[in-house]
Amino acid sequence: MIIKEVSFLQEILFSEGAGHPPCSSASVCQKQNFENKAPFGSKNQKISVLLALFVSVLYVKLILFSKNNFYEKWNFVFFFVCFFGAVEACAILFSQPRSKESRLWSAVMLLIPIGCALFDQNSQILFPWTGLFTHFAAAQFALTRMGGAAQPQTGALLPLDMVRAWLILPFSNFFKNIQILFCGIKFKMPNTNMKKLFPVALGILFGLPIFLWVGSLLVNADIAFQIAVEKWLVNFSFENFFTAMFGWIDWFSAFLYGFFWCWFYGLFYGAYQRKYNTNSLKTNEIYKNLEKIRIFPNESVATILTLLSALYVLFFVTQLQYFTMGFAGVVPQGYTVAEYARQGFFELIRISAVNLSVLAVAAKIAKKPIRNNKHTKSLSALLMMFNLAFSVISFSKLGLYIGYFGLTPKRLLAGYVVCVIAVWSVLSILTLKKPFKAVVWAVRFASVLFCVWCFINWQKIIA
Repeated sequence: MIIKEVSFLQEILFSEGAGHPPCSSASVCQKQNFENKAPFGSKNQKISVLLALFVSVLYVKLILFSKNNFYEKWNFVFFFVCFFGAVEACAILFSQPRSKESRLWSAVMLLIPIGCALFDQNSQILFPWTGLFTHFAAAQFALTRMGGAAQPQTGALLPLDMVRAWLILPFSNFFKNIQILFCGIKFKMPNTNMKKLFPVALGILFGLPIFLWVGSLLVNADIAFQIAVEKWLVNFSFENFFTAMFGWIDWFSAFLYGFFWCWFYGLFYGAYQRKYNTNSLKTNEIYKNLEKIRIFPNESVATILTLLSALYVLFFVTQLQYFTMGFAGVVPQGYTVAEYARQGFFELIRISAVNLSVLAVAAKIAKKPIRNNKHTKSLSALLMMFNLAFSVISFSKLGLYIGYFGLTPKRLLAGYVVCVIAVWSVLSILTLKKPFKAVVWAVRFASVLFCVWCFINWQKIIA
């Protein structure tokens, strides 16, 4: 009985999950099962390393060094189809279950380049947002498919996911593929002829200096040998030797292949490892830490919202007739159409973005949730009503401008931003009334709307 208790204590203290009783939590059990099922350097991991190398070569060839335009034709589509296949294959090799969220981001990742390929000019009209949005969706797809996203559904922690996907996971696991490739060699050396290479390498290490020293003595000892060696050295050039042996290699391309190979596998492997890492910051812990910044009195929040609302009331009362002319298609006296449409348009967009930011910060720093306080709830709803009004006015100005001068890429993207801000304002009002995953739906709406934007033949519409 005593022996069993001692072995039990040793298992707790000296196992990888030290400090936790066996299977005391789901995460520890998952980590132990993972290590038993997929040891480091396993066959599946080596296959996934080769898949990452394949993706890196395609990325350099089809995207970075494409002879055509960066987003022209089907290069962009082909790469992201291969990227999708590589991530799916890695997930299957690692026995990672498919999540619903990964389906959304895989659809966004593929639909944007397909739309730009079908309507070739869309990539130029929507440049550079098509590339940024597709890369963003690809990173989020890799996280959600491999189990490394901060939340099951993409929401308020999306910025954290982007930092993790672009920087933390790839670079913290940057050389993991090299370790996996050489892990098998490390264990096979004692059982193969590789063991004999170590003494040979050791002999070369110590014998080469002696060889060079004795050679110099022979050169000085015999003139004929000295002349022969000098002729050989004159004809020999390390530059020519290097060029002859390795001149066919494009070293800059090779560097890019290696860099993206390590980067892609660092993302795949790191996203998968994250859920087994007991030291990683969990979603509940993040929200728990955010609760610590609730130090601002609700009365102070209400005061800020009241000041903003009073300013907006004054603004709308003094400018009511000026704004309503845009809906009637009438230009105020003393203004040209361009001046009326453009004046204040981008300022209104910035004000709308500021209002959304103010509401988001207020929701996190108020001592009590703003929807649980009658005053802050009403004032927040009023602020979003003003925000919606700003969006509608901006849209009327934009519509008047497009009606006179036609559609351009900048006006097209401005229309997208106005639509997104308007819908986000409505979602903010609804979530104040009844809590739901407003941020999740806001992200989904912005992503799906951009996909729709890419499937419209803007070349026929734009003047």
